[in-house]
Amino acid sequence: MTPLSQWFKHIATREIKVLAIGGSDPSGGAGIQQDIRTITVLGGYGTAIPTALTIQNTLGVKDVALVPPETLSAQLESCLSDIPFNAIKIGMMGSLENVRVIGRLIKGLPPETPIILDPVMNSKNNKPLLEDSAIEVLKEELLPHVSIITPNIPEASRLLDDPSLGASRQEELARQLYRTLTKIPSNKERAVIVKGGHSGEKDLVMDILVDSEGTVSVGGARIDTVHTHGTGCAFASCLATLVGGGLGVREAFRTCRDFMELSIVASKGMGSGIGPVNTLATYWQIVERDKILKLLKEASSQLEKHPGAGRLAPEIQINLGYALPYARTREDVAAFPGRIVRVRDDLRHIEAPEFGASSHVANIILTAMLYDPKKRSAMDIKMDEAFLKKGEALGYKIASFSRKDEPKVVKEAEGSSLVWGVKQAIEDSGGLVPDLIWDDGDLGKEPAIRVLGNDPLEVVKKALRLL
Repeated sequence: MTPLSQWFKHIATREIKVLAIGGSDPSGGAGIQQDIRTITVLGGYGTAIPTALTIQNTLGVKDVALVPPETLSAQLESCLSDIPFNAIKIGMMGSLENVRVIGRLIKGLPPETPIILDPVMNSKNNKPLLEDSAIEVLKEELLPHVSIITPNIPEASRLLDDPSLGASRQEELARQLYRTLTKIPSNKERAVIVKGGHSGEKDLVMDILVDSEGTVSVGGARIDTVHTHGTGCAFASCLATLVGGGLGVREAFRTCRDFMELSIVASKGMGSGIGPVNTLATYWQIVERDKILKLLKEASSQLEKHPGAGRLAPEIQINLGYALPYARTREDVAAFPGRIVRVRDDLRHIEAPEFGASSHVANIILTAMLYDPKKRSAMDIKMDEAFLKKGEALGYKIASFSRKDEPKVVKEAEGSSLVWGVKQAIEDSGGLVPDLIWDDGDLGKEPAIRVLGNDPLEVVKKALRLL
């Protein structure tokens, strides 16, 4: 079960009320619009108070109209006096006066209310979103009441007023900021998370958390997309929702890291510039889970009803898998525990499909999805020259790989052979995912054909046409 799946099981019927304080983004990708969307997707009830009205689109921030501090104060007083919030998330504040207003009003909240600060200072196109004069006031009047602060590397360096602590010293930056934070008297547990998106690392992004128990680093491959608008807002809102819902800071950190990776993988362009992260991807995965299991059962039923379908089964038997949209791990791919087995000339499944049931078929699908995200289903069948000839006659795209060419380091790494082989076959096909990928086997490795397609009904149809 993924961290996000565990979260939705955890909240069940809980009501989590989160107040987001920040700038308004009319394009919807960041600010309080992204905050409310993130809180809602994660099962919370999102409310929002604007500190500023920005004039922006996907090409960047053009101008900022600050909400007058007396208006901000009246809004905050009205909501805080009425609604018992489970968490507060603070983003862009814009001015010294607004920082002061927020600090004064959150001061009276119960000490157990988690307050998450995303210290927004500049837009992605480097438009200033916080006055220089406000930073000292932020330290003096706001930080004493903050539970978790989530700066990126430039923001953390600026808070410490130490340009030498830059991207190459991210962990030291996080530790020093934590030490600075804990020197400020407070009745709250404190934590610092320094995000690594600005690290300059080409292949890896590391986020670092420092709290009273020490340091936690969570990293992942840098995702090849420019569409990252609203990442900071979504991450801090995710933390506010999860911590407000009762998760510990470390568990919330890991779950939000997972949530953001999915949101970035699923991000798409909208307009001519930098598109927003797709925090709705989590919702679509939840919606798809039952549909995926239902289609796998239907596809298995078609195999089992077809006379002589057992002739498709290799010695290792068949597995059929189907992945969630934006799948990244084995847990995102459903398949049949115990496989689909041959009984005389027929096929029978042992158990109902479930997520995480097969690393074998998951490796095939996840690798194919790197090249074509629509290719979310696969099954393995017997290697038979007659099947390949029939596939050619049907006009199937067919590719192969030879295990004899497999590098030693790949052979020695558990579970990496199929990833390597499927990549080889797809790249030999010009980056297009074929209908069939076969290999000639090796010592301890049975030759096999993999049938690939958009969904299991399509895959089973392709396989049955080979008989």
